[in-house]
Amino acid sequence: MKSKGMTLVEVIVAIALLGVIVIFVFNLLVDIRQEGINSNIKSQDIMNRTLIIRTVQNDFINKGLYSLSECNNPNSDGYLCLNITFKDRSSKQLFINKNSVIYDNEKWTLQTGSYDLERNDYKYCYNYVEDNGYYFMTLMFYVNLKGHILEENVLLDLELFNTGVTSNACLPGSSCNPGRLANSTNLCNDYWNNG
Repeated sequence: MKSKGMTLVEVIVAIALLGVIVIFVFNLLVDIRQEGINSNIKSQDIMNRTLIIRTVQNDFINKGLYSLSECNNPNSDGYLCLNITFKDRSSKQLFINKNSVIYDNEKWTLQTGSYDLERNDYKYCYNYVEDNGYYFMTLMFYVNLKGHILEENVLLDLELFNTGVTSNACLPGSSCNPGRLANSTNLCNDYWNNG
């Protein structure tokens, strides 16, 4: 006579298969949740980068850049600090440490990677070109993403640009200020190639 019930072996196999399926679904949900968290972090950092650039660039455009120098601030240990003076002789300070940027009392925190302030040869990259009475200035602050989960396809480097008439500004490397910023380099392209 045939038994219509399940044997103990069949019950154990069914429970084991069900357990494997539950573990797979649980891991899948955890991965999806982590992807959502990573996406939010990436979006927040990209939005902060955009806000920083827009805020500084608006001051460059609306107030006009006059001079740029490193801060002599005793509280700036561990920071890269630049003093930006505008044509109306007002000034603002730009502080960058490993995980944040402060400008005009507004702070943005970096959650992905860190600003590359450890390398003495490339704390930041500064290019200055004076040609036919005009200047083009670039400040670049690099973010190190090595080993971070969002390492690929994330652009978080800060790139600040300004251009204007040479006679209206007194920037490092110009005829009125032949010095260079102490921790700067003119090798921006080399950094991109070797960084």
